[in-house]
Amino acid sequence: MLRGIDVLVIDEGNLTEDRARARLYRQAARTGTRIIEIGDARQLRGVGVGSLFAHVHDLAGGAELTDNRRQANEDERAAITAWRDARYAEALGIWTANTRLVATETAADATAAMLATWWDQRRGAPDPHTQMRGLLMLAATNDQVRRLNQAAQTMRLHHDELGPGRTYQLAGSHDLRLHVGDHILLRRNDRAGEHTHGTPVLNGYRGVVTEIDDHDGSLTVTWRDHGADGATLRAARLSAEYIALGGVDLGYAITVHKAEGLTVGERWTTPDGHLVGGTVLFHIAGADNPAVHVATSRHTHAVYLFAGRDELETHEDLRLLGKATAADRIDRVIAKLADHAHSTELHRDDLPVVAELGHPEFAHLTRPAPRPGRITTNDPADTGTDRTQRAHAAAARRREHQHGPVHSSRVVGRGGRCRGAGQRVTREVRHGCSRVPYWRAGVRRRADDVPAALGGAARAAALDRRRRRVLDLPDRRLFTFLV
Repeated sequence: MLRGIDVLVIDEGNLTEDRARARLYRQAARTGTRIIEIGDARQLRGVGVGSLFAHVHDLAGGAELTDNRRQANEDERAAITAWRDARYAEALGIWTANTRLVATETAADATAAMLATWWDQRRGAPDPHTQMRGLLMLAATNDQVRRLNQAAQTMRLHHDELGPGRTYQLAGSHDLRLHVGDHILLRRNDRAGEHTHGTPVLNGYRGVVTEIDDHDGSLTVTWRDHGADGATLRAARLSAEYIALGGVDLGYAITVHKAEGLTVGERWTTPDGHLVGGTVLFHIAGADNPAVHVATSRHTHAVYLFAGRDELETHEDLRLLGKATAADRIDRVIAKLADHAHSTELHRDDLPVVAELGHPEFAHLTRPAPRPGRITTNDPADTGTDRTQRAHAAAARRREHQHGPVHSSRVVGRGGRCRGAGQRVTREVRHGCSRVPYWRAGVRRRADDVPAALGGAARAAALDRRRRRVLDLPDRRLFTFLV
């Protein structure tokens, strides 16, 4: 496999699981091939068994990048650094202070706000390929990606932006409706041209449907390829069989796993003179620690995070904190996101297989090492609820030290109202934007306006007694998504 290859460079090496890595290392040892792996152990893990990448980096004394040149804004770079250093509440606070975190009461409202922002920022893009490379919606789950894609397609259909369409029958009794002009994601490799004609297609390409054949159901897709000679427009003809095999899906939104390695950087000016683009819109609910890091570091200029309180809090949280008000919703969302980031920063697959097999040279790797800045404790009373209350308190202290208003974004304005075309379109989808909250940093609140969990020692003790009475409640999450 590696005969005649002197140097093999593996990009995104953190996605390689240990069994595949062992086969590769054995081959390299036989052929004398030097392997150079490039990756980030704090991003997504390999799908499989074990994750040796970080430990190989330590053993080899690998180099490390220290300067972030992708994000142009200093606050964006600071937020990403804070997340990497396990200062999750601080990172979320930076995004909040720049009106980048949109916390709504329900998941459906969060989806509506995300779609409104997407609709508003795409205006003025010179062509669909520039738009796809400058504005991207991400989500942690396939279900949420499907909802976003179907809603985006519906919005474009309503405004007569799409051409003729065709419905394809896929495996598993699943239907896919595609139109000329749709943004699509290619999901199967076909280098040999078994089911495609033209430029070879690879899994992960995103392009635009330019033609659908009424007779055989084949479609033509174009995409922009950026190489050493600049941007080149490529095209391929996809057969109906390729589509039926699951080779195509809508591509307005994609999962975080599909986005690792992407840079979203194209920019343009809207009709009203605002420079936009280089932007990622991320539905954060359901994403673990590495997924959040990937999603919030793809952009060059701005990332917006969207979350509904009801998809983050449990029945226990509701019993402890009561019904959320517009004033404290953002603190509660930050607390739950920070707590989830702590609980998912380590995973069993972070432990290399060689450690579990008992090899003596890896005996010291009995468990994944905590990240820098991670606060650990052996106190059994240090529950998730306690960490949530501490995160609430930290968020309150942070706000009390902030001065000066933070101006609203163009989409989310004062009084929770959405501005521009997004407001009208969101109502057309299902939910009006009037419920999208607007949080203004730097507004001081009296102590009695702060949730009860942020009170003094007596109030905290009472809450602890109350918590112990409700520990037997089922830990279920409520999901109300946009249909």
